[in-house]
Amino acid sequence: MSDNTRRPWFRFHLLTAVLMMLAAGGIMWANLRGYEGPTRAVEFYNERGVMHHRYWGWPWVAAYETEYPPLGRNLGLEVGTMDKYNASGYVTEHLIYDVCIGSLGLAAVALVSESLLRRREARQP
Repeated sequence: MSDNTRRPWFRFHLLTAVLMMLAAGGIMWANLRGYEGPTRAVEFYNERGVMHHRYWGWPWVAAYETEYPPLGRNLGLEVGTMDKYNASGYVTEHLIYDVCIGSLGLAAVALVSESLLRRREARQP
């Protein structure tokens, strides 16, 4: 009888799963944590305001939001009942890049962890 204790390639250790879960949490945190961009002072017919930018995504910006001040009231322009104007959107290409980088990061964590654990198992009698 042959004593083959080698694991199939698609099975991995519990420690690898835990490390992948922590890495996935870190990648999600980096992608979902918004950060403020540069603010810019704008002027429109002697009215002043500040434009705020907010971005999400890592390593590329995948979503953004820009908040414009309500300018134009002195000219009698209809600005509605909103005090601010928000423009938001996302960049599909950057979102795809972010998903690919995150997947490669998880695969790297899994491969490194498994190779180290299997090397340690092979040395033990």
